[in-house]
Amino acid sequence: MSDKKYFNNVIVNHNPSFVDYQKYNYQLDTLSIAIDAGSMEAARKYPLDYLGNSRVNANTLPDLGYIERVELH
Repeated sequence: MSDKKYFNNVIVNHNPSFVDYQKYNYQLDTLSIAIDAGSMEAARKYPLDYLGNSRVNANTLPDLGYIERVELH
């Protein structure tokens, strides 16, 4: 993880705060450090997450991981 071309701002040794990893729910909890910590360049390349949610948002950066946190109001 020392190649700055591919690994930039790497987050290690932090709990990603999944909703319930023991039940295989890898959605991000509201306090996760992975929220809005992704790359817009990557989001443009992969605009939809695993569940079909858009990762491209003009107001925020995408989340890290394969499921974008979506707040339902």
